[in-house]
Amino acid sequence: MKYVFEDAYKLTLTASGGITVMNSDYQAGNVGIIEKAKIKGYGYNFGLGAMYQFSPYIGGMVNLDYLTIKGKRPEAGCSFCSEMVTGTISGVMLLATRATLTKLYSRSFRRGIFLVPYLRGGVGFMSYQAYSYRSEQSENPVTDYPGLTMVIPAGGGLRIRVTDQISLATEAVVLLPFSDYLDNRTGAGNFLGGYDQLLSFSLKGLYYLGSKRSSAVNGSVFKKFGFKKKK
Repeated sequence: MKYVFEDAYKLTLTASGGITVMNSDYQAGNVGIIEKAKIKGYGYNFGLGAMYQFSPYIGGMVNLDYLTIKGKRPEAGCSFCSEMVTGTISGVMLLATRATLTKLYSRSFRRGIFLVPYLRGGVGFMSYQAYSYRSEQSENPVTDYPGLTMVIPAGGGLRIRVTDQISLATEAVVLLPFSDYLDNRTGAGNFLGGYDQLLSFSLKGLYYLGSKRSSAVNGSVFKKFGFKKKK
């Protein structure tokens, strides 16, 4: 496995997109899960990043993500919208056997699609802007916008190798910002109290940087035509 990893594509570019739900201070009351998400806030996320494998099991990841969230409670005549940009750095741990990781890093991938679960956690910064409305009238901001705060991303996913250089991953990440102003409202209306929280689900594409080894270098061309190396 050591030889396989030394020859692996260790640097990977990533691109992702998905949905995000927010645990805001808007109280949803006794309604269903979907209606709660509409009131608390939901939206979309898009991101770019890179990952580097330091060892077969441990890697590092940097991400730049954009999130847009909207929430609405029609009977109360109030709504809000938020935009956030996060920059984070995370540690990544692959949870797989040596045999599975050997297939992940091998450049002679011939055995079909397989799955590798992983965990990630880190720290970063979030820039945010929020607006809220009541009866179609803009409400005063509760703080100076745009704002900047620290954020902790924590989650995991399932990585799916498709070809030698392309993988996909489904990922769920909790974003814990140190701010209660993401919805232009303060209070203890969210489920956990205190700061606002977000949960993102995304589909991530991974592209391994590097080129395939030349068959002439590893001697396969000579073997094909029956030549042998001189002793």
